[in-house]
Amino acid sequence: MSDTIKGSSANGNDAVSRKRTSSRDSDAPPAKRRVLTTARREQNRQAQKAYRERQKQEKIRLKQEKAQAKATCGQRLRPLLKREDLSLIDSSESQSSTEEISLCDESLLEPVDTSVKKPEPNFPDLYMNMLQFSPATIFTSCLTNALSIGLDPSVIANCSVEHISPFYQPNLSSTLSHAALIQAGSNILSTFDNTSIPVHLRPTMAQILIPHHTSLDLIPIPFLRERAIMLAAAMPHVFNNWELKLDIYERGGLTIWRLKHEKGESVRDTYPPWDMKSWEAAPWFMKKWCMLMGREYDKMHNQSIGWQVVRDMISSRDVQRLTTT
Repeated sequence: MSDTIKGSSANGNDAVSRKRTSSRDSDAPPAKRRVLTTARREQNRQAQKAYRERQKQEKIRLKQEKAQAKATCGQRLRPLLKREDLSLIDSSESQSSTEEISLCDESLLEPVDTSVKKPEPNFPDLYMNMLQFSPATIFTSCLTNALSIGLDPSVIANCSVEHISPFYQPNLSSTLSHAALIQAGSNILSTFDNTSIPVHLRPTMAQILIPHHTSLDLIPIPFLRERAIMLAAAMPHVFNNWELKLDIYERGGLTIWRLKHEKGESVRDTYPPWDMKSWEAAPWFMKKWCMLMGREYDKMHNQSIGWQVVRDMISSRDVQRLTTT
């Protein structure tokens, strides 16, 4: 009797618990089922492919870095400055006079080493690739031009405002007749024809008749000097002569070209600073001071473009040398 009562009570409890569970299940949100569509499968496949490609590229990059590190470690670094070999100097003192004459040119001496060495990297030659900044190069060229026209370099280095051009003839200012003034100026210009002054540094009519600073005499571009002096005298409130000097001597508006020589070649300067063809005008300088160019604008523009082409050719040649060595 007691067993029957216990069984019926257990069945009742199970029914109650099933009802509670079913009621909770009905209240809970239905579980979402992930459906793999064709588009999702394609997306997963593309993502896996991209991941494998990234892993492949990373392995290739690491392998290249490792190979480059091994190659760099295998090369022995050497200083740029070569130390003189004292044993070579001592031995040269004991040789005959004819041998000393043949060995006087140190640029032709090459130390002979019969031992086998690993190939050394090509470092730049400190003596052949001296960096010249634009202001320093312009200043050196102007000192050379000053010597060419007979000026004292210390006067140019001082660069004082009171240094008026020696070409200016103040005695002509008292001439009132225009024809007489032109004739007198032409006579003075003719006196420079047979002098040692380079052609592009010889004075113009404006340099003789108008007072100006001697710094303008050092620019071997006659038409630029002529118009700059005339505009500075006629329209000083419009034409800024000081700004022109800053653009030329400090900001690199004009660039002087010099030929870089290799070992064993002649040291003659092929592009002297007193030659107008040795100078290149920057594009911004041509645009800013176009009023000074006049009819010669196209000539100066083509000359500057030619030097830019030469610079690009030299750069490409140097890059080719570095890649082939």
